[in-house]
Amino acid sequence: MDRALAHPSLALPDRLATRAGLPTVWVMFGAAAAVRLLALAAFYVAAIVTGHPGHFDLGDPVYYDRWAWYVAEHLRQGHLVDIRPTSLAGTYDVGFEYIVGVQYAIVGHHPEVARAVDAVLAGACAPLVYVAGRRTVIGEGPARTAGWLMALWPLSIYWSGYDLIKDPIVCSLLALVMVAITAPRRLQYVVMGTGTTIALVIVRSYVGIGTLLLTPATALFRRDWRSFVAILAAIVVGQAGLIAAHHPPVYSFLSYSGNGLPFVTKDQRIAQGSLASIAGQATGDTSNSGLQKAEGGSDATSVLRQPPRLIIERLAVGTVITLLGPRPALKDILHPTLDSWMYPGMLVWILLIPFTFLGFVRAARRRDPIEISFALMSLGMLLLLSFFYGGVFRQREMIWPSTLLFTASGLHGPFPRRWGWIYLGFLAVGLLLLAAREVTSNLF
Repeated sequence: MDRALAHPSLALPDRLATRAGLPTVWVMFGAAAAVRLLALAAFYVAAIVTGHPGHFDLGDPVYYDRWAWYVAEHLRQGHLVDIRPTSLAGTYDVGFEYIVGVQYAIVGHHPEVARAVDAVLAGACAPLVYVAGRRTVIGEGPARTAGWLMALWPLSIYWSGYDLIKDPIVCSLLALVMVAITAPRRLQYVVMGTGTTIALVIVRSYVGIGTLLLTPATALFRRDWRSFVAILAAIVVGQAGLIAAHHPPVYSFLSYSGNGLPFVTKDQRIAQGSLASIAGQATGDTSNSGLQKAEGGSDATSVLRQPPRLIIERLAVGTVITLLGPRPALKDILHPTLDSWMYPGMLVWILLIPFTFLGFVRAARRRDPIEISFALMSLGMLLLLSFFYGGVFRQREMIWPSTLLFTASGLHGPFPRRWGWIYLGFLAVGLLLLAAREVTSNLF
């Protein structure tokens, strides 16, 4: 028997699916949606109890809510208002605001309804990962494990309930890209791949350009020339449609302007993107970083014009922060903050990092075209977020759909020789580094 599936905690969901007489994908979706709705209820009640108007985050969620209600007010009057830079919002990836705006036009200005819809859509990510995984060489067992990991992933549950944000729906769109890449028929591959790419361009532009490159590349990896030509033609047609609608093409830097609330450098003594400024943002100490909020958009590609040393520092530090942040701190445990509630999820992730690495090693040895595409999706997203954001927690959600497939692959045996000692050594080094960091932060 497969060792991972033999574990009771992983076998229980399958037994529940069997007893319910329902397909695994539906039980997986129901479980994923239910826990995300529970997280939403917990965050919503906690926000009201602590004196907030249902929102914990007064940044992006309020911004999305404001523009969505503006769209809804016009829709109710029979008008489709343009909120892109040429008009009001200052960014082109306003698809999420329109999605929420349609909901507001139907039910009224009720952010909790939009958040519930967002949580349910996020629940679809788990069965989509399972469906994509079982079509690959990793097999049914690891694919099912990946689906249940995604369904019960603590960090995804946290962010699905957190507030009105676009990250949960983006994760499901990325999982849909994975299903498109593994589609057994060319028509499904072309239609789903092109459709999800265009949706991502509108909802989160920089992710859209990644999938625009990835979907044709998969056909190249498989040496399926007909599919390559077909999806390339479909993408060109889709891009022509966006340009006709006055949306900049994905290869234009105009697509990556800020959303009207960027950080800009005021004090040039600490350059934006430097090691000091990134560390300051990660720890919450921006007193010396020279960063302030400003109105109007900003060029997100400006970090590419930094000196090479700062670019390397930004990528290195950002990758560590994205992979391992937020760092558990004793003060946040004794006096909980919002970050404190990410600690359980981070503990689970850190315990699974060696298995994830093992899954990537196995994929490199197999050289399967689909696995290569998923690896590029996972690692490319990680490096993109680490570099342009300088380390990020919320947007990190986008790496999990593809990454957890490799985690599940690593969880299934056979394991390398002395794997137990290797794993214990990893945990020991991690605990020592954490203890050393806690001691030095309290002493200095």
